[in-house]
Amino acid sequence: MVAVTGIRDLHPDSGPLVRRVITALAQSCEEMRFGGARGVDTLALQAAHATGGNCRLVVVVPGRLHEQPSCARDAAERYAHHIVELRQRLCRDAFLRRNVRLVEGVDLLAAFPDQQGRGGTGHAMREAQRRRIRVQTTIVRKSPVPT
Repeated sequence: MVAVTGIRDLHPDSGPLVRRVITALAQSCEEMRFGGARGVDTLALQAAHATGGNCRLVVVVPGRLHEQPSCARDAAERYAHHIVELRQRLCRDAFLRRNVRLVEGVDLLAAFPDQQGRGGTGHAMREAQRRRIRVQTTIVRKSPVPT
């Protein structure tokens, strides 16, 4: 099983890199989990679906799906085989709990942080390392303008 985490404000130039990494991982996994946010999460879900493989695609959201940004919600409804709604009140702790759920029981975390590696992506990476889960890190560029 593979979990995916990454920045929300992804620079368009980094899109092909994310797609290449996810396409390669989706070829040989049984399940791939995504955090249900815009940016890397949404792009990776679309890329995994496009492989047409047998990888089960699961989206984990901290609250309810309808609370997610429209692009992320639409991608989850269209491409995910299963959606997990943690039904938490949306606050910082809810996103951290989502990250914990995302990495539980996976073999690999595919992380797409920017140079700083902070925020939710950094938290998911630290949580995976704490659990001795292998982290495959691919640095991506952050968009100067929020997407």
